[in-house]
Amino acid sequence: MAPILVLVVSVAGGCKSKDTGTKGVCLGAAATCFAGCQADKDCTGGQVCCQSRLFGSGVQYCSAAAECSKNCKADSECTQGTVCCRGAAPFDGEMECRAPQGCVKGCTVDSDCGESTVCCSNLKIPRCLAAAECPKACSASKDCADAGEDMACCSTIPEVFAKPVCRPSATCPRTCKAATDCNSPAGEVCCNGYCAATCPKDCFQAVDCNTAQGETCCKLAVEYQTLFKLQGAQ
Repeated sequence: MAPILVLVVSVAGGCKSKDTGTKGVCLGAAATCFAGCQADKDCTGGQVCCQSRLFGSGVQYCSAAAECSKNCKADSECTQGTVCCRGAAPFDGEMECRAPQGCVKGCTVDSDCGESTVCCSNLKIPRCLAAAECPKACSASKDCADAGEDMACCSTIPEVFAKPVCRPSATCPRTCKAATDCNSPAGEVCCNGYCAATCPKDCFQAVDCNTAQGETCCKLAVEYQTLFKLQGAQ
């Protein structure tokens, strides 16, 4: 699937700059900030302009060709050796050009699927999966006791799941109103409604960030606010 970028969302205020241009967030040197683009010529270092819709965001970004997913509607839009299909992983529901062995069939009911699979309607984009690979629906964490250790009933990823499902608690974004709702002894903060290890600061240009610590002002990052929440949730 298309890459999921760095961490959660940005916080308002705190900028030194009076620039009213495109807003970004300050990211450290270890974070990945992709450059925006309209065509391959906008990219450097042999990168190409990825056309993936990334869960409907419509954002285009520069990336290595091998890591660039491409949304599609038909096999004719894909390169040799790949076909237009959906993937099996929960986050791989978009129609993208993939190797045939990574494809699964979309569905509406079980009869749409093969003998050894079921229509997993717990996913926002239902697909034919082995029953054991379909996340279990739940209404409370007690419903997940038989799904494995440290499982939680996760309802905070509606971008991917059609209903609350059992997931490892570490991969379920947790909502919050204050830092006390998070694991503050471990350094977590409440960032725009979700518990996170850090909360990037808004910026308009590099001077707004701590450049001495290797931070840069990443303009494309703001466009991924919904997806930031999902980092680590795959």
